[in-house]
Amino acid sequence: MRRPVSVVGIGADGCAGLSSRAAGAVASARVLASGARHLAFFPQFQGERIALDRSLAAALDRIATLADEDPVCVLASGDPLFFGIGARLLERMPVEDLEFIPHPSSVQWAFARAGVAWEDAAFVSLHGRGREGLAARVRRRRKVALLTDRVNEPPALARHLLEHGARDLQAVLCEDLGGAGERVRRCALEELAALEDVRALNVLLLLRPEGWSPPPTIPCLPDEAFEKQRGLVTKREVRLLALGALGLRDDSVVWDVGAG
Repeated sequence: MRRPVSVVGIGADGCAGLSSRAAGAVASARVLASGARHLAFFPQFQGERIALDRSLAAALDRIATLADEDPVCVLASGDPLFFGIGARLLERMPVEDLEFIPHPSSVQWAFARAGVAWEDAAFVSLHGRGREGLAARVRRRRKVALLTDRVNEPPALARHLLEHGARDLQAVLCEDLGGAGERVRRCALEELAALEDVRALNVLLLLRPEGWSPPPTIPCLPDEAFEKQRGLVTKREVRLLALGALGLRDDSVVWDVGAG
């Protein structure tokens, strides 16, 4: 009977933070797959190492092939199924051929270090993605966790949000969570935008002040807010009915084409 591929979550503290079940999966493996940073935690490993780098598709094919013969362990940051390698493995292999052993994710650590409950938080990964639409996604949220990269680094994201009118957010910048150099800083967006010493491994939390309420789902400006000639403007009630009839969703894109 084929043994499932073990997909083990790991933190910045490496082997020391593994549960007995996770450590056992690594110890019994003959193939270890991960990024270079995680593979470096196991210099004593004598089996085959597979680097999960830019040739990810080829690496996943190799894992699937070797799993027919040998115990395979894949290491991933935190929870493999939370913006991690787990989704890609599920695309390549049936779920019964995979066993997931999660570690606390970086987002869990960030909210724990901030001392903030996170059951009502939103999560946005900007890793390898554009930041277009970020301000709109944050606008109606009380708590947001952002996963960043070297392009979408926290100061750049703070500047982007400020340019789009976000002013009432407190930032909690969490760096090297779970590691020896862990650092947590609270600051306003204006302060975050000016920082020059942000480390590569980080999670950015955005929090609203006490008493904050989200803006209306369908905002509708009063007639007086529009420039018009001789009082000619579509009345507010008609605009509201039109917006309601559109059935807009959070991911909708609306083009307002003037025909005046």
